Amino acid sequence: MDHASCVLCGEEAETARHLFLHCNYAAGIWYAVCRWLGVFAVLPADVMMSYGLLVGCGRNKKIRKGFAIVWMAFIRVIWKVRNERVFNNATVEVTDAVDMVQRLSWQWYLNKMASSSCLLYEWIWNPCECMLR
Repeated sequence: MDHASCVLCGEEAETARHLFLHCNYAAGIWYAVCRWLGVFAVLPADVMMSYGLLVGCGRNKKIRKGFAIVWMAFIRVIWKVRNERVFNNATVEVTDAVDMVQRLSWQWYLNKMASSSCLLYEWIWNPCECMLR
């Protein structure tokens, strides 16, 4: 069976595991998001383990719910960047993708969870503090 190469790195077959975690591009986003959240997490073996690992790093229920939203934004951004590459031949830098994760997760968080407002700069500066409000 012939597998298409990953459009983000061109190094391996594009599987869900590779695209969302083990591609060098996705791994760069994963580690940057973990640093932003203040957690230390290695790349897990599969996509669902990444959810459990990230959410499990939350020290309480509010932060775990916030981390779940960030994880969903992480997945969504990688898929969006992949489709931009496939359909528009556009390239998005890792730093820009991380910015997209931060902004999207902030929007989703405000729509789903926030009982008080959290400005974007506050979210980017200290997301866990916003999650505790």
